[in-house]
Amino acid sequence: MRKILVLLATTFAFISCNKALENQYLITGTAKGVENGKKYS
Repeated sequence: MRKILVLLATTFAFISCNKALENQYLITGTAKGVENGKKYS
């Protein structure tokens, strides 16, 4: 049972960290006073 939990946790961590493409970063959060969906460079 413990091996299954470790395998599931490892798989989940790998999948969740694999969302951004190579040489890209994904940052999520909230900022007061910024319109929803507005992009800043």
